[in-house]
Amino acid sequence: MGKKIRMFPFLFRTGKFKDGNEVMRLIKDGKVKVDDRVIINPIFEFRPNTKSVYINGKKIEGQKEELYFIFNKPQGVICQKNDPKGRPSIWDWLKSHSDLKEEEINSLVSVGRIDINTEGLLILTNDSSLVNQVLQPKNHIEKEYYAIVKDFLSDKAVSQLEEGIDIIVGYKGKKKKIHALPAKVRILSRNQSKSEIMLEICEGKRRQVREMLNAVGNPVTFLRRERIGKILLEDLKVGKIKNISKEEIQNLLFK
Repeated sequence: MGKKIRMFPFLFRTGKFKDGNEVMRLIKDGKVKVDDRVIINPIFEFRPNTKSVYINGKKIEGQKEELYFIFNKPQGVICQKNDPKGRPSIWDWLKSHSDLKEEEINSLVSVGRIDINTEGLLILTNDSSLVNQVLQPKNHIEKEYYAIVKDFLSDKAVSQLEEGIDIIVGYKGKKKKIHALPAKVRILSRNQSKSEIMLEICEGKRRQVREMLNAVGNPVTFLRRERIGKILLEDLKVGKIKNISKEEIQNLLFK
């Protein structure tokens, strides 16, 4: 009979809508039908191979192909879609710097985010089940970063990072103190003016690496994500995207 899918990911994966907010509005406003039934619940489940979906009376064909990519995000672009501040995004970048079709780009989401001033590895996909797997805290998927920080990173600071440290995180104008779990730190070089390190974490709190290094008094001057699980950035150039198979991504993340 075919696999069931929820309405929201079905519509989002078509790539016909600019973002998830537009999809949600259409559902909530009663614009979506499955056969003759109006659907206002985004988690409504159905089998696309046995049912037809309509928006404002027009039949919508689902995106059948699951897409998986790794992307070396450049600095100066954000991961969000349709930013209220109008900042350039990775999606704008891909539309002008890749061979992907617009509908393919629209169907993708970033599995986690890195901030505007950080470059490096991102996973992009239209597979919502993969997104949920990766973001589940219980899976403890490691992320490794290359960082240049100000001043000499002391042995004491390294110990603090490796024992876990309280950091201040902000979201929507509010700040709060949280505890970051222990990191793994490897010193590449250090002197009185700067230190180069590799830092591994298994969480994904907002600006976590930057705030951990702020907390020990060594602010970041450059940050690049090098690895997620066993997926490596390797020689993928900044701003470039690379296709990866579902089997490969599952093996590199969960085995």
